[in-house]
Amino acid sequence: MKNSEFHLHCAIAAFLYFNAAPELWTWFHCPNGEKRTKAAANRLKAMGVKAGVPDIVIYHNGRIIYVEVKGPYGSLSPAQKASRAATIARGAGFHVVKSLEEMADVLTGLGIPLRARLAT
Repeated sequence: MKNSEFHLHCAIAAFLYFNAAPELWTWFHCPNGEKRTKAAANRLKAMGVKAGVPDIVIYHNGRIIYVEVKGPYGSLSPAQKASRAATIARGAGFHVVKSLEEMADVLTGLGIPLRARLAT
């Protein structure tokens, strides 16, 4: 993973940790990325890891929202594009964010309550 994408993902995680209200909404990161040894990759695949699964899953009011974090020049892989199409076809939300501000905008746009806003 590119360094800038890693740092963005960590900033988004910190923002979500601070803002999540477990009684209203929750989230988790699906750790499918990163380089692994062939043996580790095979074990994870046997356990159900699938290519293209988005980075973050959010649950709010019975909805599932998927978020893929990309660095400033990142783009979806073919597996991620297929995952996005399948996700949308099944009625869940799928968003690609390239900044902390975009993440905040996604949450706000979906009516997900935040404890704090980003300073502008």
